[in-house]
Amino acid sequence: MTDGPLVNLEAADYLGIFFRRSPVPMWVLDRESRRYAMVNDAALRTYGYTREEFLRLRPEDLRLPQDRAALEASLAATGEGPVAQGPALHVCRDGTVLDVEVTTQDLVLDGRSVRVVMALDVTAPARAAYRLSRLHAVTSVLARALTPDEVARAVIDEGIAALGGRSGSLALLREDQGVLEIVRARGYPDEMVERFRRMPMDADLPLVEAARERRPIFLHTQEERDRRFPEIAAVPRPEGFGPLAAVPLLFEGRVLGAIGLNFPQGFELGDDERAFVLNLAQQAAQALERARLFEAERRARAAAEQLQDLTAALSGALTLEQVGAVSMTRGVASLGADAGVLALLTPGGDELEILASLGYPPEACMGPGRRWAAEANIPIAEATRTGAAVLVGSPGAWAERYTGGVYVRSGSASAAWAALPLAVGGAPAGALLWTWLRPREFPAGEAAVMETVARLCSQALERARLLEAERRARSEAEAANRAKTDFLSAMSHELRTPLNAIVGYVDLLEMGLRGPVTEAQLQDLGRIKRAQAHLLGIIDDILNFARIETGRIEYEREPITLQPLLEELETLVAPQLAARGLRYVCDCETGLVALGDRDRVRQILVNLLSNAVKFTDAGGLVEVSAGEDGERVVVRVRDTGRGIPRERLDEVFDPFVQIDRHRTESARQGVGLGLAISRELAHGMGAELTAWSAPGEGSCFTLALPPAAG
Repeated sequence: MTDGPLVNLEAADYLGIFFRRSPVPMWVLDRESRRYAMVNDAALRTYGYTREEFLRLRPEDLRLPQDRAALEASLAATGEGPVAQGPALHVCRDGTVLDVEVTTQDLVLDGRSVRVVMALDVTAPARAAYRLSRLHAVTSVLARALTPDEVARAVIDEGIAALGGRSGSLALLREDQGVLEIVRARGYPDEMVERFRRMPMDADLPLVEAARERRPIFLHTQEERDRRFPEIAAVPRPEGFGPLAAVPLLFEGRVLGAIGLNFPQGFELGDDERAFVLNLAQQAAQALERARLFEAERRARAAAEQLQDLTAALSGALTLEQVGAVSMTRGVASLGADAGVLALLTPGGDELEILASLGYPPEACMGPGRRWAAEANIPIAEATRTGAAVLVGSPGAWAERYTGGVYVRSGSASAAWAALPLAVGGAPAGALLWTWLRPREFPAGEAAVMETVARLCSQALERARLLEAERRARSEAEAANRAKTDFLSAMSHELRTPLNAIVGYVDLLEMGLRGPVTEAQLQDLGRIKRAQAHLLGIIDDILNFARIETGRIEYEREPITLQPLLEELETLVAPQLAARGLRYVCDCETGLVALGDRDRVRQILVNLLSNAVKFTDAGGLVEVSAGEDGERVVVRVRDTGRGIPRERLDEVFDPFVQIDRHRTESARQGVGLGLAISRELAHGMGAELTAWSAPGEGSCFTLALPPAAG
């Protein structure tokens, strides 16, 4: 084998001129030796080889490893063949990969089998089309991305693939912490990612500068990058880093973060590549804003639902302990916290005592009963003292706020704290504390939810304290009432015994068993018996009232034919009517039947008639009538007595109340229990007792009973 050309293509005039002058790279491959026999100047310029270097190459030297199998299959064919065309990837001397459209023709020249190859460089349009397709792909992915993580993954992964990048990262601005935080990185060593995970906004780093200055940075070589950003130069990293693009993520003038892409050495970061990166950053910023809005809407909806659940649960909490339990279980869940505490000021106001807690391990000693000084330098005490929310997002923030820059963990695993004050009746009552195991931010929307939870908890605590005070007052009142009732019952029983003895001895005297009795003495004995009967009636009223208050009166509801009952009443009050010189009228519809307790109805009506007789002057009228009034059967007792002032009409049913007591003869005075007893008896039967009166016109009391069924 000689060093000269194996095939003299130039000897063929019909091909030689075209071969030499063609602007398209061409060469001739001797298929038997698998060496290049000839190459034109266009190929040497495109692939970067000298003629001698190119002629020493093998066909596989121009191909990528993944394309060599197809090359071998093509070379295996023998003889002349048709013209063939197809895409291929060729590798230049400097490692640049070219997209080419290859046209081949297998010929036999000078008795040798050769392949004439023409390689049209279509790299620029091919890559432009490829990048456009990748941009469409990333646009589609970003349109479906609902979280910042999904956006970051799409931008970095698709961006690296579209541009042939080596590595990339996306960092978001944590404005309240003054840092850029990497949320997606690909192609970097883990230790490098962790070192630059959180970058202060005053750091001399590409992503930070792009975000801070709000302008893109394009650096073409590693040397240029290292000169401009010495901090990166000092970090060990793999060889082969070339151009760098760092572009801010801007939406409506707001900085959201930045993306960074690194390319291999030899990569040309031209105008098209820059335009692609800028377009990618713009789409990423829009997608991040959509994700933020979606997340804000999702959180708002979830917070609203959780607040509704919390409100419903707190409305059923009737004690301080129940309020504490609900506030912990629902409050911790609604805020995504890891643990929580509700502490209230002690009665002296100098300490905070845990009412309820959730999520703390036993060794944290955060159970109910633990106390802190109200002046302690901790979030929950500060919130109680100041009446303002205290939000501490990291151990470093705690150290700056409370311990002079040095954070002492003291056995706590918490890394973020939020304390909200509680107020009851407008005065400080304590605070809620939520804690997280990782540092975090407190967005305005979340802080508003915390304030709402604290407000709902404060309202529930106030309600629980009022209920407790009401229960305590009711219990004390019931105890006092029981003592009063027991006293009245005991006193009444004790008084009945001597009163019954008095009337017994009076009867013996009237019968003359102790000797003759004069007329004057008989009159005196009569007065004694009337006084005894009056006093016994008062005692009976007191006993009845005591029985009603203690619920010891039973009712037998049965149909009552009213006409015979009213006729009995006239017999009972006839002596009193005659003694007072009063007229009496009874008017009852025939066959009128009501539902009630017969003895209790008689007792009520006798009491009403006795009052009518008692407070009606001589010559007046007392009238009883009964009839139907809608769905009720009513019995009315009316008189023409002095009447009751309208403004005091409701008082007549209060116990121990007597209207115009000073105008009533002492012999006719009671203790003011008759009407109170009558109304309670009416209520016990499912009836109503009401009154109407006007001074100088008289009064009318109405007993409304349910009708008997059928």
